[in-house]
Amino acid sequence: MVDIDGMQSLNDRYGHRAGDAALRAVARALDELLRRADTVSRFGEDEFVALAIKLTDADRASIEQRLQRSLASDATRNAEGQIVEVSTGWATCLPHQTKTIEDLLDDPDRAMYEAKSLKAKSH
Repeated sequence: MVDIDGMQSLNDRYGHRAGDAALRAVARALDELLRRADTVSRFGEDEFVALAIKLTDADRASIEQRLQRSLASDATRNAEGQIVEVSTGWATCLPHQTKTIEDLLDDPDRAMYEAKSLKAKSH
């Protein structure tokens, strides 16, 4: 799960075009970073959810790092007029586990907001 940090503030300060640009930047970055077999979709106002099968912890860390770099890149700033920051959360379901779809959405949502809270404390 990926959530755009400060989306409401972005819309309030710079208008909905800026918010739309942030959404496009995240969608484009996820499309470039995830594999063809993975699925990504917008989920709510400023969130995206992806289904990616058979990722290791190293794969997830790599995706997060590359996503942050892509959104902070000169190309994104030039195209969208701003750096776009996101928070992420992951859920894992191993073959022997039984998790509901709610678990698979709640777990990363909780982790994403914990990451967002840690960011806020460090700023």
